[in-house]
Amino acid sequence: MKKFIVGAAAILAAMSLPALTATAQNHEVGAGVSVGGTGYLLNGRYGYNFNKNFRLEAEAAAGTFILGDVDYFVSAFAVARRPFGENNSAVYARAGAGYMSFTSDFFCGGNLFPCETETRALGQAGVGVEYFFSEKWGVKLDATAVVNPGDLDNGNNDDDFTGYGVFSIVRRF
Repeated sequence: MKKFIVGAAAILAAMSLPALTATAQNHEVGAGVSVGGTGYLLNGRYGYNFNKNFRLEAEAAAGTFILGDVDYFVSAFAVARRPFGENNSAVYARAGAGYMSFTSDFFCGGNLFPCETETRALGQAGVGVEYFFSEKWGVKLDATAVVNPGDLDNGNNDDDFTGYGVFSIVRRF
């Protein structure tokens, strides 16, 4: 739990830095919750809109799953957007890569079953929708699939597909 609190504080601190230097509404910062099949992560994001159809995003997350703790999960995405309606709402698709540090608590028990920490590079792709209810404030809902090279649960080398959903509140600057 200590790692979770420290991670959440680091995410929120990192999210505030771009807001201090941003001068146009090309910058976005947000905070939210990522939910997977077995747990949740606190999530922070930063995005830079190059134009109305293309954005780069960075995300950082930390949290707890049934099989252990996600010490950190950082990702970068290229995002293609299709705006619709007023207030610059949009649907979008995103693809990117991430890096995760995961500590398994499932079989921890002294010298016989020590806790193990693994780090992995992960491929990701997803879709989402955003709705801005004012010029500066909005919400986003993403669904992202993750390609996990080698299973974190049992150590085999088979690729696995998992997914998570993210709900975020976003502020433009």
